[in-house]
Parts: sequence; structure tokens; C-alpha cells
Amino acid sequence: DYLPTAASLFKSGTIVGVLVAEETVNHGLPWCDLIRLTDQIRADLPGALLWATETPTVYQCDPWYSGDCSEGKQSPCCKYNWPINKHGVRIPPSLDFVGYDDYSDVSAVKTGYSNLINDYLHANQSVWLIPDAFADRKDAVCNQACQDSRNAQRAWGYYNWSKVDLRVSGMFPWAWA
Repeated sequence: DYLPTAASLFKSGTIVGVLVAEETVNHGLPWCDLIRLTDQIRADLPGALLWATETPTVYQCDPWYSGDCSEGKQSPCCKYNWPINKHGVRIPPSLDFVGYDDYSDVSAVKTGYSNLINDYLHANQSVWLIPDAFADRKDAVCNQACQDSRNAQRAWGYYNWSKVDLRVSGMFPWAWA
């Protein structure tokens, strides 16, 4: 049971929030279960910041990923009036921040956020950008210095985006090792 430890850490100020899901729907967790999970953590830790990230494929709502919350299903999740984007995805209302793991160039990621997430956020939600901050040692075309330069350039692109988009409230760089 996570609750005694998490509650103690939250109360002491050691933690301020919880990364609820890192590509869990992508790996088979139905949206309904993610919604139930975020609702339970919200009830257990009121005031904690909750965020989740998923892959673009999940937000595009391929039927394999949609679980019981796909439009037209009569599950407990579907009785609520949650925003549904044009692909049928419901963003869990208990989340404070939403992001997705897309390591394309900044303009492509910005388009993805615009098309898949931004218009379907609840009033309490904003997005965290997830710039890639990793290198591939086996890349014969772009060595470590080249990749560092590319990552820095992308980070500046994300930063500049965050300055003008009020829905962006933070960045969560991802370093893959």
C-alpha cells in the first residue's frame, strides 16, 4: 500500500506530486483504469500535483488503446461529461498536467499538442512539454557533440514555445540511457 508512505512524504513537503502514469495506456492500461487511478490518488492525496504522459498513438486513440472509454461504450467512465477529443480520448480530469512522449522536432510536437490535447484540457489542466535530452552513442551520422547541440537547440525551441503558450506550465526533459 503506497498511501502511508506517500502521505507522509507529501505532508512533510518531501514530494509535491506524483507522476501517475508514464506510457501506461500505451502498454495496455485502459483509459477507464487510468481515470480511476488518478481519481483515487486525488482522493488519497488532496493538493498533490498529478501528471501523466503518454505516446501520441494513445492520444490518437487507436481502438486497441481505447479500453472501455471509447465513445459509445457503457462503462462507469462514460457516464461523466468529460471532454472527448476528435479521436475519442478522455483526459482524466484529476490530472493537473498532461504530456506526451514525442521526440520529433519542436514544430511537429507543437502540432501534436494542438491537434490532440490542448482543446480537450479541463479548466484546471495545463501541459508539460517533454523535450528529449538523450544521445545515441551508435549514431554514425551525428556524434556526441552534434547530438548535444541538437538537444540544446530543441530545448531552446521548447522554452520559446513555453513563453508564448499559456497552456504550457512546465517542461520535463527526458533523458533516455
